[in-house]
Amino acid sequence: MSPLNTFSRPSSLAAACSLLKRDANRVPLAGGTFLAAHMPSSAAGIVDLSGLGLEYVRKAGPAVAVGAMTTVDAMARSKALGPLAPLCNDVATQPLRNMITVGGNVMMPFKWSDLPLLCTVLDASFVLCAPKPRVVSAEALFAGPPRRMLKPGELLTEVRFEGLAAKRIARKKLVRAYDDVPALHIAVAATFARRKPRDIRIALVAGNALPKRIAAAESVLVASGCSPSSIPDAAAAASESDAPKDYRFSAAYV
Repeated sequence: MSPLNTFSRPSSLAAACSLLKRDANRVPLAGGTFLAAHMPSSAAGIVDLSGLGLEYVRKAGPAVAVGAMTTVDAMARSKALGPLAPLCNDVATQPLRNMITVGGNVMMPFKWSDLPLLCTVLDASFVLCAPKPRVVSAEALFAGPPRRMLKPGELLTEVRFEGLAAKRIARKKLVRAYDDVPALHIAVAATFARRKPRDIRIALVAGNALPKRIAAAESVLVASGCSPSSIPDAAAAASESDAPKDYRFSAAYV
């Protein structure tokens, strides 16, 4: 492992992006939960992002914008996030919720990461800056390792959610023990109009860290008006899709 010989705490986004662009061996520091256990062997310096003013939850036109340095605990306490807030309160443990940032959880996902899956079913969008901003969709970001989307010196600065107040969200983790890595983590978000589903998003994580939309199951539920009798057909459609599988468990067990 290379020795860490620099530590920088820039006060502007432009300065942070410049530092990271000048030296690819500098790594950004957000909440620190990833770097504490997985510091890259090539890392020669750290760029602390805590001075960039990216800790906020606020209205941004039709969306709710969450700064990349916002902790999961702050999200759980935000009324602006509506039905997403209580789900954030179920992430990890309280000490970790105080540290985990939305940016770190999204850009460095593990099998047990919660926010990538929730961002997928909520059709979140992501603002990447270097320092000029560009916006990418959840579908694009999670089509592969999220970090591949970053250009030299670029950072995730904001996550945006639209239409949260009109959505209902649920999720379920299948685990063998309370603190085990989930065999299956599934989330559903639905928007209703006059008690009929206008839009349904289903995604799951199993076998790898990246969430996968299950469009076939979504179509079955929307076509049936989300009738309880259509749930077995939706489950069958999901099992026949190219959804990721977990090598640790048989289909019968799951």
